[in-house]
Amino acid sequence: MPNNLQAVSTIALPLKSPSTSIPKSRSLTPAFVVPRFDDFAAQNPFVGAKIGTPRALANGWAQEYERSTAYGASGAFASEIHEVHGAIRERYKALGGPDGFLGLPLTNELTLTDGRGKFNHFERGSIFWHQSTGAHEVHGEVRNHWESLGWEKSWLGYPTSDENALNDQDGGRISAFQHGAIYWWPDVGARAINNVCVHYTGFHCFGETDRDGFSRGDEPYATLGIVGPGDVRGVAQTQVYRNVQGGQGTFDVIEIYKGKPHGLALSAVLQELSGDDDQLAVSRKGTQEAVDRVKPLIEAAATRVPVVGPVLGPLSGAAWDFFKNDIVDALNSFIEQTLGFGHRQLGSDLIVLTPKQMVLLAIQPAAQFNAIPWKFETQLLARHGASYKLYFNIFPV
Repeated sequence: MPNNLQAVSTIALPLKSPSTSIPKSRSLTPAFVVPRFDDFAAQNPFVGAKIGTPRALANGWAQEYERSTAYGASGAFASEIHEVHGAIRERYKALGGPDGFLGLPLTNELTLTDGRGKFNHFERGSIFWHQSTGAHEVHGEVRNHWESLGWEKSWLGYPTSDENALNDQDGGRISAFQHGAIYWWPDVGARAINNVCVHYTGFHCFGETDRDGFSRGDEPYATLGIVGPGDVRGVAQTQVYRNVQGGQGTFDVIEIYKGKPHGLALSAVLQELSGDDDQLAVSRKGTQEAVDRVKPLIEAAATRVPVVGPVLGPLSGAAWDFFKNDIVDALNSFIEQTLGFGHRQLGSDLIVLTPKQMVLLAIQPAAQFNAIPWKFETQLLARHGASYKLYFNIFPV
């Protein structure tokens, strides 16, 4: 468990669990009195035979049994005893047990209403278990947000990982669930989302080229390359837009990415067709080779974080500030050398979306520009007298 946990607050009593409520009353007992573990074992025979004697903790007592560990608080709350067993006990001990960030248990292991899942609540978090996911902890604002959605009955389902650091420049945290994840950042709190989809949605021509020959307008088209964590890589190409005049915008839809919001780099190259349509294949091939060539630079600006399940490799926004110019220069140079004079390059850009940007953009409403829905755009692409912008949308799926 990483040491840089998000701030957590002690769960206030009484606490309502998914299937039970924790008793409000706690009897007062002197601090030196050992909880009545023998009485507890007699009332809960499934714990098995006692192993050894009670051991003192920093904040209470523990008693080992064949199939369980019972814990009791010191002092005023020494009459309360709760047990932890099975996979939940293993996970609890791996996280530091009563000396870890979770603190002492506030419930025995309880069965959820589906009859399959199990859970224990602790002073500063919970551990949930299901046979298909194993035992995982949730705490802090992530836990509070999951509770507000309906716990395991929500669309997220059961947790499939503990809370982990995203290692992004924004100090993000993530807990993965069966059908999505909850992301947390200090300045925005917790947000739940599954996959996202990124669409190219069109372009606007603010001014056409100054050398159109016999053409009445431009014939622009865009080639889009994407690189992300792991094996995320691809190239998409728009149609050739015919007779584009200054002040004209065109709505279009091309899906360029669908997956987890773990960071994405998108290269956009806008060109004007100056020869025959067969050269489009050359342009696509050249752009693919350019993306392949700059991929090592892009990967050098990313980090990989091992998490339970697949590897998350969120892109670090701070690193991109250093690498972006190098990547764009390499992209432009190689494309110009590869494509020669068959196509005129009208501009290029590299857009980098961090995990935080992808999540926040996905859940906010899209803006409209001349009937083009968009949430992010390229810089102004301006060469040969022309000036264009390309537009993109991102939304949850």
